[in-house]
Amino acid sequence: MTLISINAFYYIKWAAIVEICLVILLIVFAYSAQFYYRKKAERRVITTADMEKLFVSLASTSEQNISHELNFFKKNLPVLLQILPRIEAQSLPHWPSIQVILVEKILKPKARRYAKSRRWSKRYFAVRCFSYGWDARDEPLLAKLIVDHTFLISLNAALVAVKKPTQSLVDTLIDFYSKGRRLQQSIFSAKFVESDPAIGAMVSKRLAVETDPYILAFCYSLLTKLPVPDEMCPTVIRDINSAVIDLKIAALKYLAHQGPKTTKIIRRYLSDEHWQVRVVVIKLLSALKDYESLDIIGKSLQDEAWWVRMDAAQALMSFGEKGEAILRSQDPEVDRYAYEVATRILQTSKQLKE
Repeated sequence: MTLISINAFYYIKWAAIVEICLVILLIVFAYSAQFYYRKKAERRVITTADMEKLFVSLASTSEQNISHELNFFKKNLPVLLQILPRIEAQSLPHWPSIQVILVEKILKPKARRYAKSRRWSKRYFAVRCFSYGWDARDEPLLAKLIVDHTFLISLNAALVAVKKPTQSLVDTLIDFYSKGRRLQQSIFSAKFVESDPAIGAMVSKRLAVETDPYILAFCYSLLTKLPVPDEMCPTVIRDINSAVIDLKIAALKYLAHQGPKTTKIIRRYLSDEHWQVRVVVIKLLSALKDYESLDIIGKSLQDEAWWVRMDAAQALMSFGEKGEAILRSQDPEVDRYAYEVATRILQTSKQLKE
């Protein structure tokens, strides 16, 4: 019994010692990890500031000095990308030649490598690198980034592509975003105004061969974001008569984008069978300030669709005194609905003026 008791005590003692050691190791590890990450965060802030100072000091003397520090910049690519916009704003004397060195020696090689990564953060860095320059052989990689499932990457890749467009990339953009969500299309379209002017001809070329009505509609919406070309797309006459409402509306908006010279064509669609089209036509004629359309817009006050009547009344108000006169001339004995909507708009306008 004595031997068993001694052995049991022996094992219990060592088990307790091991447990205490493990607890001490865990505490030391926790404090060490906390210390390491705190220092790493501090070092990252210092590195950003130090890198900018180093970059400016080197670039102010000679581009050759930058070449000697390429390995340092390669190892700190995220920080380099962070400071480059600030460096560009400083107009350094040797910046053009320095930018060429950075693009060819660091940014392009890194972009080609990161574009194939499974990590979304690296693919995002690839897009950032490509934004400073890319070659013809990089086009497949950029096309792959455009259709990336991460919208942040896709959008930024699209913005890179539209500033140096090719027909292949434009087709990729159209295919991807025409099938995207409305929000994605809206964000992309808003940024499309920053495109190279040559992209308009590429979108028009796609219009000439495309048959999908929704892709065609998306193409017209993109063209309305660009400056008015010397010649309209010949396909627009075909598409304003489409049976697909979305395409017809997009084509009419593209026509209106060409200016007042198209109002005669647009006016014809005030009697379109679809009320959605009639609403859009009224808004377009109002935006173009087509005073010749006043009478036929006035007749739209008697339209069977409430939205058409309401938009017609609002459009007439936008024409000033002539439009108001048409609203005031509405007779409840002739058309009660036209009179009601005209009265509502006139009262609302009066309240806003007060």
